[in-house]
Amino acid sequence: MQLDRHGFAWLTLVAVQEAWRMAGPAREQPAGLFLAEPECEGELTEPAGLGDDPIDRVIAHERHDLRVKSFARLKPRERQALLLLAGGYRYTEIAILTGSTYSAVNRRLAEGRARLRDFEGANF
Repeated sequence: MQLDRHGFAWLTLVAVQEAWRMAGPAREQPAGLFLAEPECEGELTEPAGLGDDPIDRVIAHERHDLRVKSFARLKPRERQALLLLAGGYRYTEIAILTGSTYSAVNRRLAEGRARLRDFEGANF
C-alpha cells in the first residue's frame, strides 16, 4: 500500500484521534497534589500554610520588600552573577556568559552572598 502526502496526513490524524480516545477520562490517573482520595486510611490533609493568616502575609510581604531592596544595593556584577546562578547556570557557564574568569565569578558570588547576609542582619 502506497500513501501519498494526503494519505499520510489522514493516517496521522486518525492515529492521533485514536490515541486521544484511548487516553480518555476512564484511563486518567490523578497524581501529585491532585489525588482524588487519600492513599492511606486516616491520612490527614496538608496543614494550612502561613499565607492563610493576614498578619503572616503582611510580614512576608515586608520581608520580601526588604530583600528586594537589599538585592538592589549589590554591585551590578554581583547581582548579575547571583541571578544567573539562581537561573540554574554553573560557575563556568556564568564565566562564559559574562566574559569573566571562574575566579572572578566565584568572588562575585561569595561577596554578593556576604553582602546580602550583612544587609539581612541589619534589617531583621
